Amino acid sequence: MVERWAVMGRSVKIPVALALTLLLGGGVAVMVWVAGGWSWQAVERAGWLAAIAAVLLPAAGLWVWALRPDAQATGPQGGRRQQGEKWWSAPVFRVDPLRVGVHRSRHGLPPYVARDCDTQLAQRLDHAAVHGGLVLVVGPSTAGKTRAAWQAVATRFADRDVFVPDPGADLTRLADAVAARARGGGRSVVWLDDLDKYLNEGTSLTNSLLQQFHQAGAVVVATMRQGIHTRLTAPGPTARTPDGRELSVGEEERRLLRDTSVITVARQWSEAELDRAQASRDTAVARAARRQRDGRGHGVGEYLSSAPALYDLWQAQQELSASEGGYPRGHRVVAASVDLARIGVEHADRDLLEAAHNLYDLPDVLRPELFKQALDWAAQIHEDTCGLLLPATTGNPPTAWRPFDYLVDQTTTPIPDSLWRLALEHATNPATLTALGRAAYDHDRPDIAETAFRRAADSEHPRAMNGLGILLEERGEEAEAESWWRKAAEAGYTPAMNNLGLLLEQRGEVAEAESWWRKAAEEGHTPAMN
Repeated sequence: MVERWAVMGRSVKIPVALALTLLLGGGVAVMVWVAGGWSWQAVERAGWLAAIAAVLLPAAGLWVWALRPDAQATGPQGGRRQQGEKWWSAPVFRVDPLRVGVHRSRHGLPPYVARDCDTQLAQRLDHAAVHGGLVLVVGPSTAGKTRAAWQAVATRFADRDVFVPDPGADLTRLADAVAARARGGGRSVVWLDDLDKYLNEGTSLTNSLLQQFHQAGAVVVATMRQGIHTRLTAPGPTARTPDGRELSVGEEERRLLRDTSVITVARQWSEAELDRAQASRDTAVARAARRQRDGRGHGVGEYLSSAPALYDLWQAQQELSASEGGYPRGHRVVAASVDLARIGVEHADRDLLEAAHNLYDLPDVLRPELFKQALDWAAQIHEDTCGLLLPATTGNPPTAWRPFDYLVDQTTTPIPDSLWRLALEHATNPATLTALGRAAYDHDRPDIAETAFRRAADSEHPRAMNGLGILLEERGEEAEAESWWRKAAEAGYTPAMNNLGLLLEQRGEVAEAESWWRKAAEEGHTPAMN
């Protein structure tokens, strides 16, 4: 309740202060009337000094509060969110783990069970505090990677502040804020749950930014799902220069991830971990450990978060008619959201979900429910844990949704061909277009990739300019490729500096090539150092 009052704006606080002041005054008037009416003697009997103080002192405090400038909003668990910034911060010891990405169970947050990786995590955090770098924890959805990473942070760095950026935040501005906190004597943790969201949108995390965070005394901790890490670190489609050197879409992210030693959290808990879980006084944890030992194919974290049950619930609706209590349209809405996430559109608004779900066969015999009913069902809490679709915006009601990540990890069905075009038609955000272009490039859809990259490049998105340059270079259109690489390089995008240098070297313009490589190397882009 205190936090809700703290974030009221003046437009709300001034009427509240006025109403309470009148209420206080009215209370004093009643007191005087009871004491004998409005006479000087009555006021004396009521204690006129006390009466005046009873109104003036609380009223003064109310008006100081009401007129105070609205400098900050409140983030999760009292976290501070400066107006206009896309992150919040709070002391680590005050943060609820559910607010930083930990999955809830049916009974809220179960007690932490020590994992085999805990010692390695603590050592890596201590090393990063001294030497910098990225602490990256990787594992399947619901394996417990976020819980283990946060437990380590809360244990080692309880006295620090944590900074949690929104996906799409400008991480260079965040680095400035962390540096400002350091100048005031504060030490920080930068928390990047689902790191891929900070590689696809906004100002991507780079080795240069990692160095800036380290210089500000911050430790950068991130998590990533195993399937995404595997995809991003695998060799992708590449173009080659005449001398055999590669120009690769997504090369900067791959290099960052390949240079980072990961801590892996397994989906299936080890025997030692199961022993500790079964020794827990929490019945839900002990029951989940027994279920894994029964050989049902899932891990403890999956059972605690009800992930398999949520997946089964989703699948059960596919052929279940509405007259039988099913949500066949709801199944298609979730399927559309899942497949959109697989092609780079991580969250979708109502219009896109409504259009996309129509691409999935829905026989009339199933007597499907209305779209609003389908969306409401998909977004409601199931199994006392979470929805199949989760809100991607902070408003109430939300205006966009994203799929429960476990469903994405479990889905291998073909992506409808027309979904690519539909996503392209609806996408307007340059970061979303760039992510869609990258996914299309990886799926050998150069037509989609070019359109997406070109639209984002027209909005001066540097990663899109670089990707478009690579596509054009592959087709032999070197003049236009050079123009896009030059624009991206001048905007400070180091992979484009490297690619531009390669192109210039081929033409014999070695001096300019070396100048771009030097700039890229100074920004920490290691290929340019060669």
